Order: sequence, then C-alpha cells, then structure tokens
Amino acid sequence: MSSVPVSPKPQQKPLGPSVVVSRPEKPKSRAWIWLLLLVVAGSAGIWYWRAQSAEQQSAKTASTGIRTQQIVAGTVETTVRLTGVTAAENYVSLTSPQLRGSRSGYGRAYSTFSSGISTALSVKSNSGQSNAVGTKSAALVAATSRGSSGTTQSTSTSTSSTSSSGATGSDGLGSTSGALASAQMGGGGGGGEFGLSLLSIYKSGSLVKKDEVVAEFDRVNMLSRLDDYKASVAQTEASYRNFVAELEVGKKAKLQEIDKAKAQVEKAKLDLKTIPVLSAMDAERMKLAFESADANYKTVQAQLKLFEAGQLAQIKAAQIELQQGKIELRRTEANANRMIVKAPIQGLVVVQQMFRGSEFTPIQQGDQLWPGQFFMQIVDTRSMIVNATVNQVDAEKMRIGARARVRIDAYPNLELPGRVVSIGGLAKGGGARDSFVKELPIRIKIEQVEARVIPDLSVSAEIVVSKEESAVTVPLGAVFRDEASGRAYVYVQEPKGWTRRDVELGIASHLTVAVRQGLKPGEVVALDPPPPPASS
Repeated sequence: MSSVPVSPKPQQKPLGPSVVVSRPEKPKSRAWIWLLLLVVAGSAGIWYWRAQSAEQQSAKTASTGIRTQQIVAGTVETTVRLTGVTAAENYVSLTSPQLRGSRSGYGRAYSTFSSGISTALSVKSNSGQSNAVGTKSAALVAATSRGSSGTTQSTSTSTSSTSSSGATGSDGLGSTSGALASAQMGGGGGGGEFGLSLLSIYKSGSLVKKDEVVAEFDRVNMLSRLDDYKASVAQTEASYRNFVAELEVGKKAKLQEIDKAKAQVEKAKLDLKTIPVLSAMDAERMKLAFESADANYKTVQAQLKLFEAGQLAQIKAAQIELQQGKIELRRTEANANRMIVKAPIQGLVVVQQMFRGSEFTPIQQGDQLWPGQFFMQIVDTRSMIVNATVNQVDAEKMRIGARARVRIDAYPNLELPGRVVSIGGLAKGGGARDSFVKELPIRIKIEQVEARVIPDLSVSAEIVVSKEESAVTVPLGAVFRDEASGRAYVYVQEPKGWTRRDVELGIASHLTVAVRQGLKPGEVVALDPPPPPASS
C-alpha cells in the first residue's frame, strides 16, 4: 500500500516586541504654484483678448456698410479709346481691262501697194472681194511720162477718187483719221470683240498666290481679231517689199530715159555740123531738132526730181500704213493679255458687288462688266491696320509710335497689340453730329498676325498716352478732395477705426490712380466716406 505524505505543520513565532526600521519622509509637491501662475496668465490673456475684441467690434460696427479695397502695386495707364474698322495695309484693287484699238476694224484687211509703173492698187478684204484703187495722181503721170526724139508720148491712166485714201484718208487728215475719230480709245462695254463677259472668277475669301489667274474674260472674238491682224501685217510687209522693188525699177527706167534723151541731144549736135553742106531748109530743120532734143533732155531731168519726190512720198505712205497695222496688232495682243487677270500679290480675294435687279450682289461668272469697273480686291492679311478717328479734344495726346490694344467686336476674347503709325493733320466733320465736333483720322498698325482678322471688321482700340509702372494703385472712388484746399486724401482702415490720410497722386486711368506718397501696398482704404466717430 502506498503511503500518503503528510504536510508539516507551520511553526509559530514567539510572542514579544518586534524591531521596526524607520524611513525618511518625502518633500511636499509645488505643482500648485505653477498651476496658480498658469491660471493668472490665462486670466490676463482672456482679459486682453476681450479688450481687443471689444475695440475691433467697435471698429467693425463703425464700418458697417462701407466698401473697402486693399491697396496693391501695379501699372497705371492713361488711355484714349477709339473705334474704327480693319483694313489691309498692302492691297491691290483690280479693275476690268480697258481695251484699246479701232472699233471699225481698220488694218485687218491686208493691202498690196503699187508704184507709179503699175496701173492699179489691189486691196483684198477678208471676204475675198477685190477692189481696184487707183494709184497714179496727175502729177505722178506727168512725172513718169516719156518723150522721145522731139515727140511726147502721153500715157492715159484712170484715176479713182480713192487714190489717195490709203495715204491721206478721205478727209485729207491721214489714213487713220476716220478710224481714230470713231474709236473709243478708253474701251467700251457691250458684246463683240470688245465685250467684257466674265468667263471665270475666284470666289471671295479664297487665298491666292502671286501671278495666279484670278479672273478671265471671254476672249474668243479678240483672239480671232488677233489672228486677222497677224495675217494682215505679214502680207502687208510682203507687199511693201514688192512695192519698194517696183519703185526702184521705175527709177532705173527714168534714168534710162534721161540717158536716151541725152543721146538724142548729142546726135542733134552732130547733125548741126552738117549744116554747111545742107540747104537752108534742112539746116533749119536740124536746128529745130537740136532745140527739141535739148528741151526734152532738160524736161526729163526736171521730171527726175519730181519722180524721186513722188517715190519718197509713196514709200512714206506705205510705211505709215504698215506701221499702223503693226500698232493695231500690238494693241490686240495687249487686249488679249489684259483679258486674263493675274494676282499681283499674294493675299485674300475680296470680290466686289454690283447692282443686279433691285439689290447689290457679288460679281459672279457670266456678268458683263464695263471697262475700268472695280470688281476685285486682293489684300495681304499679314499686314493689317485699323482706320479710326480721334476727337479733336484728344488729338493733342496722340503720338506716333504710341502703343495700343486692339479688340475686335467679332471676337470678344481676342486682343491684339498695335501701335500708332499715322495721324491726320486735317480735321473733318463728325458725321451726323454737330458741325463743331471735329475728328482727325488715325491709323493703327496691328503688330500680330492673326488669320481671323480680315478687312471691314469693327474694332475698338485703347491708345496708351501715358504709363507709370510699379506704382501703388487705388480705385478712383477711394480718393476724396478737400473742398477748401483741394488736396486729395483717403480713409485708411486701422485697428482703432478709419484714419484720414493725405496722399500725392500720379497719373490716372479710367478706374485707378497711382499714389506716389501716403500709402503702401497691403493697406485697406474705404471706397465710401466713413461716418464720423460717435461723441463720448
């Protein structure tokens, strides 16, 4: 069997006095002193805060209903506002061409010239008909008549009334006088060869390059006229060369005639030597034959001078007629070129309007224009200006080179820089206003290229006439004037209330004014006069 352990009994201490060890006492805490000091300081702070709050509340109560503005440093500008319209500084106005030349078609038919040797001058027209024109005048017939061995041979030549029309015209004023009288040298409207019907035209608002075709007029008839003049001039030149050759042949024949007459004179002289062996009657005949031969020789010599003068006159007339044909050819070539209109500069196309029916509408393809009619403008949008006017009162403030800010009515958020480039020296009336209101024209150059700016847009511009930078600025409503002295002053907000302070002003804009002395940035001024402080 297992045995169960038995716990020992606790021993009892003997009864009697015990020894107690004594310990030192801790010192008492002084936290209450610091707590007392903290309470005193807090009480003082609360009292000071209440005192300041009372003063601020009093000042706030005094400023109830007064508008204020904090002072800042900035730039003040004095400006003059103008209104005007945009325009292009560089532009070209295109007008319909003024076509030159004879409207009667003079010179389109070629001519064959004839010397005094031939009998007629053949003139062919484009229709193939041939008209005979006399070429010898009475003086020319006399100059070219021949005499031989004492006898004179007369040549009968019919002379037409139009024999001299090729050289002097039917009225004696020249071959082109009739054509010049009937020609409208400035060009004309209507149809035909000189009609100005638009075959094609660029649309308004299109951008074009330099030398690009922007308009073309129907020139079919003008090109046909040009072909006629080219053929006429070529054939007339050939006829002229043949004519000069004929005149040279005639001169040679005249010289031969003189030589023949001289030979007759020499023969008659030799016959005179036989007079001693001849009878009186034969001797007299020989003398008469010599006198006749000598007279004929002198006559032929005199006729040579007239013949040469006649040759020069005929050559000059032929040259004039040929030159006139060449002039008409050059005019026709120029007309054909003018009917194709090219852009002189690069820019924006602005098509003008014309009266059609009962209203003005843009010029378009198929319209018939008059010579010199303004139908298109090409503007360089890279160089835009503003044409405006300034009142005579503000004109003295304007200066060339002054900076400007341009705002366009069509684009309210767009502001462009500019400067004044010209000021008119002659005032003009103010339109519908009283006659004594005068205005001066002024031009502003827009210095920034903007694709949206096109001609004839209404704009407003602010011209800067004076400027002060880094200045203390206050609203104009915060500045008051002393009635007695006229000095400027403001009301400045301070902890104890509003304080009146004199200030020295600088330049002013429409809204603010610069303060040179008396204020500094960060202070608050009153926009309304504060009420006087309440009496205690």
